[in-house]
Amino acid sequence: VVQLYVRPPDQAPVAMPFQQLRAFARVHIPAGETRPVRLEFKVTDLAYWDERRHAFAVAPGQNEIRVGASSADIRQRTEFEVR
Repeated sequence: VVQLYVRPPDQAPVAMPFQQLRAFARVHIPAGETRPVRLEFKVTDLAYWDERRHAFAVAPGQNEIRVGASSADIRQRTEFEVR
């Protein structure tokens, strides 16, 4: 199973989990082989409930995408910015 986690910005306006599972795929790959895997998530998957606005909002800032076999076995990382 390939799992994609997103780590929110350090300066998020509300307390958020260290990382959250946002996509996954079960892929059968024979031993010794590699295969590309495409995982997608929507920007709305990053939203939290903003009490002040009484609406969902997405925190601006630098997010980190983490991909691995589990939350404890992260093998690739990259960042993206929400403005």
